[in-house]
Amino acid sequence: MKQLFILLACTILCNAQQIRVICTAAITPNYAELRRSQYTETFTLLARYGYSNPYIVEALLKKGPCFLEDFSSHVFYATTNNPTYINNGINEAATLLEALYHFDFADEDMIIKFTGRHQLTSDYFLRLVEEHPEYDAFVKVNADGNVYTLGFAMRCKYIKEMYEQLPFEQLGKALRPIEYDVGDYIKAKVKQGNFKVYYVEKLHMKAHLKGSSTALQAPDVIKYY
Repeated sequence: MKQLFILLACTILCNAQQIRVICTAAITPNYAELRRSQYTETFTLLARYGYSNPYIVEALLKKGPCFLEDFSSHVFYATTNNPTYINNGINEAATLLEALYHFDFADEDMIIKFTGRHQLTSDYFLRLVEEHPEYDAFVKVNADGNVYTLGFAMRCKYIKEMYEQLPFEQLGKALRPIEYDVGDYIKAKVKQGNFKVYYVEKLHMKAHLKGSSTALQAPDVIKYY
């Protein structure tokens, strides 16, 4: 009887939400060909894992089309990227927030967010989110509870709430990683109650440090998360 109840509850939750994969992008003249190959690899892998038409938010180009349309019919060219900010994570948060309003997702939709130039190494994270609709967020954290934002999942309404309360102007000019702010938000929500977080040990993602638009001397190293 208990198993039947759980199955029914999960079915109701699945019907109430949709899973939306959204990737951030920043087409910059720095490492242009490397960036293009990174995005191509990301979208090709997502298609292989069942997400062949992801939502893409491009931060730097103000209009298209460009090669991104080869992989998606949902490409949004953001306007909120601030070139005076030294905090790239804050710029990404601003453009992601703008994109969520543009795409007009439902509050309960589960948003799986990836930084587009980093790639999945398996479909583990996607399947995990699909199989556990009862959770409000899926994150990997470090020892201090700071969230690795290259890949995470959260209900749309909570991402909006999380980013809307950020002092963008102040944080944009500080070298405080956005991972701290996301981690602080989640810790506060958990403390309030009624916010379920699935903490993953591994995202099954890789990040090529070379190719950063803000750290042009980044080493040619791949890190795994």
